[in-house]
Amino acid sequence: METQQISTKLNYKQISGSHFIKNHSISLLLVTILIMTFLPLGSKAAVDISTTGCTLSPADFNAALSNGRVTATSIQINGSTASVVINNNTDCAAPVSMAAYSEFVARYLPGWLFTQILFNADSPNSVSAHSSKTLSVKLPPCLSQVDVWYGNALVSFADDTIPNYNYPNVPFVFTAVEAPGNNQLCLASAPDVRVTKTVDNNTPSEGGVVNYTITVNNNGNATANGVSLTDILPTGLTFVSTTPSVGTFDQAANKWTIGDLAQGVSGTLILKAKVNSGTAGKTIINTAVVSMTQSDATPVDNTASVSIAIAAQTTPLSCVAVPGTANIAAQVTITAYNGILPYSFIIPGASIVSSTNNSKTLTYSTSGTKQVTVNSSDGQTATCSVSIVPASTGVVNLTKEVLNLTNNETAYSHSAIAKQNDTVQYRIKVWAGSS
Repeated sequence: METQQISTKLNYKQISGSHFIKNHSISLLLVTILIMTFLPLGSKAAVDISTTGCTLSPADFNAALSNGRVTATSIQINGSTASVVINNNTDCAAPVSMAAYSEFVARYLPGWLFTQILFNADSPNSVSAHSSKTLSVKLPPCLSQVDVWYGNALVSFADDTIPNYNYPNVPFVFTAVEAPGNNQLCLASAPDVRVTKTVDNNTPSEGGVVNYTITVNNNGNATANGVSLTDILPTGLTFVSTTPSVGTFDQAANKWTIGDLAQGVSGTLILKAKVNSGTAGKTIINTAVVSMTQSDATPVDNTASVSIAIAAQTTPLSCVAVPGTANIAAQVTITAYNGILPYSFIIPGASIVSSTNNSKTLTYSTSGTKQVTVNSSDGQTATCSVSIVPASTGVVNLTKEVLNLTNNETAYSHSAIAKQNDTVQYRIKVWAGSS
C-alpha cells in the first residue's frame, strides 16, 4: 500500500521541559519517530533538534554544566577588565551575565563582612545554541568580586549571603573570582565614626585632677547623623567639668551630644575628673562609647578606654643635718627619713667620711651655707642645709681663784682652747671651809 505523507504544523508545542518546536512542517511519520526517540536534554545521548527560540531552564542549564555541554573558561583579569568565554553545546540559548562588584567593609563580625555593590555588568546576555561568546566587564580601581551568573546579575549583595546564590536559587553564580584592584577596599558612601581617648596623667595621686581628651572623627565619606558619646565615670573618680568643642554635654546623663558630623570632621571633649581618697594603689579604667543613628561601617573603633594607676600613699621624705652649724673640717651627719630605701644623696663640695643606709657623715673645707639633696626610691625629694663657719686660733683662759683656803687646799685654775663662736661652759667647785 502506498504510504501517504501528511504535512502538519506544531506551534509552540512543549516536548520536554522548556524546549519547544516552533512552526515546523514535517510529515506525520517523522513526528512519530521524533516523539519515540526524543530524550531529555540533560542526557549526553540526546538527539539534537532544531529548536529555534528555546531557552535553557535553570535545571537544564545546571545539568548541562554537570555533563559538560555548557562550559566556562577561567575568568581572565587584564588590567581594568575581566573576561570569560562561555561555550554552549546545547540546542537552546543559555541566559548568562557577568558582573563586577566593588567590595567594601559593611560591618564587623567574628570575621570581616564585605558588601558588594554593582560596578559594571555585561547583562542581560545570552549565548546561542551551539556557539561560544565572550563576556567582559570593567573593574573598579579597588577590591572587586567578578561573578558569572545564570540569568541577570544582581545589583548588590553581602558575602555572608553568597551561599544563597547557588542552584537551585535563581539567579545563581556558577563561576567567580576576586580581582585585587589596588589591594584596597572600595570606599562606599557611608559614615564611619571613630573615638580615641587619652589622659594627661596616668599616675595621679589621691586628690589630684586628671584631664581626659576624647576625640570623635568621621572617617567615612558621608555625613554621620545624630552622633553622640557616652562616658560614665567609674568608681574612684568625681566629675569636675567638661569642655566640648562642638555640641553639649549632659552631666546627669553622662552624654555628649555632637549632632551631625560631616566626613573628615572631628569633635573634641575635655573631661576633667578628681581622684577620690581611698584609691591609692588602684587602677581605674574609663571608657567612652560613640554612636550614631546610621549603621557604622567599622563599629570596632566605636569604643575607647584609658587607664590610670593611682600612686600609693607614702611617708613624706625629710632630711636633717647634725649639727646645723659646724666649723670647717668638722664632721656633719646628714640623715634621710621616710623608710623607703634606697636613698641617693647629692652633696656638692663635701668629703664623705662614712655612710649608712640612710645617712652620710661628711666634712667641708670651705665656709658658707651648704645644700644637701636627698632622693628616695618612690620619687620624693628633700633638701636640707648646714652652715659651715671658719675656725679661730685664739686661746681663751678660764681661771677662777678660790680665796681663804685652809688645810691643804690649794688654788685651782684651768685653761682651755676655744674657737670663735664656740659656746663654753664651766663649773666652779668650792670645798668645805672655803668662803
